[in-house]
Amino acid sequence: MGLVEWFNNQKIIPFGRLLSFYPPFFLLGAKVRISEDYLKIRLRLPIRWYIKNNNGVMFGGAISMLSDPFPAIVFEKIFNNISAWTKGMQVKYLMPAKTTIEANIVISDEDIEFLENQLKETGKAEKTFNYYFLDKKTDRSLMFQIPSI
Repeated sequence: MGLVEWFNNQKIIPFGRLLSFYPPFFLLGAKVRISEDYLKIRLRLPIRWYIKNNNGVMFGGAISMLSDPFPAIVFEKIFNNISAWTKGMQVKYLMPAKTTIEANIVISDEDIEFLENQLKETGKAEKTFNYYFLDKKTDRSLMFQIPSI
């Protein structure tokens, strides 16, 4: 059993907060919060000098790295005994991220029901989730489309 698993089993640190200490996220300065039922996820990424490109805006790769695993992570928690994967990701950059960005992701009861039905019928499921990272100065910085499970 690894250190992360041990901490998670002890319930000392909430799961989402524990993920904030995952080395790639920690080095980015990312903050992760996941509700106890795993249906609400909040991702926050501050702009740092080392994740700015030559135009003074956040590298898209840093944002992609933060957003990539979350559908798969939460579905492995919601649906026991399944292996969930991020199948692909499409990013649309709507505006450059010049300040801290944040995504609030909510998985609905309809999403869960849809996936449960697919799992029962075929033994596998796929659903695309769309969510936005919001820049504090603008409405939308970029949109992610992530097929998962």
